[in-house]
Amino acid sequence: MWSAAALLHVPAADTVPTLRAWHAALRPGGVLGLSTSTGEGEVWEPVPHDKRLQRWFVHREPRTLLAILAEIGFEVREHAESTTHRTWLSVLAIRREV
Repeated sequence: MWSAAALLHVPAADTVPTLRAWHAALRPGGVLGLSTSTGEGEVWEPVPHDKRLQRWFVHREPRTLLAILAEIGFEVREHAESTTHRTWLSVLAIRREV
């Protein structure tokens, strides 16, 4: 399953249910590739090409997100942060055997 900059639009309150649904969609041994922005808070941000429009962003603290993934039943194999116009967390996780 691939989630490139999608979780960052999911409200913070829906983080755990969303990750649980992704876990349930994968077979044991299935792979989750995830990238999301780091930080704290939920904010509306202007769309770069049209400042009249806005998008909802939810920034997440990396340690918290990694702990949630482990609690749900993912084995985080790799994770890294990179910076462009914002800081990104990239995660490679495997659904553990049940």
